[in-house]
Amino acid sequence: MKNLHITMSEDLVSRLDRVSDLAHSSRTALVREAVLVYLIAKERELIAQEMFRYASEMAPYSKDFVSWTGPEVDRLLESEAW
Repeated sequence: MKNLHITMSEDLVSRLDRVSDLAHSSRTALVREAVLVYLIAKERELIAQEMFRYASEMAPYSKDFVSWTGPEVDRLLESEAW
């Protein structure tokens, strides 16, 4: 693992301390988990945007392409172990 130094407002640190105490976890573990959850959500969002963009570009070539790919994209994203 690598060390990372970040600066946070006093309010954010207080909230972090409160939640880490309630969760019986360290600040570091809580921040690590929060970053992981955020990155998974962001990566999923970006992949979905790219897939929908591609589907929209392909729409003129296939009348049913976008209507089929929308639900399929959702299914693929839901089935992926993020």
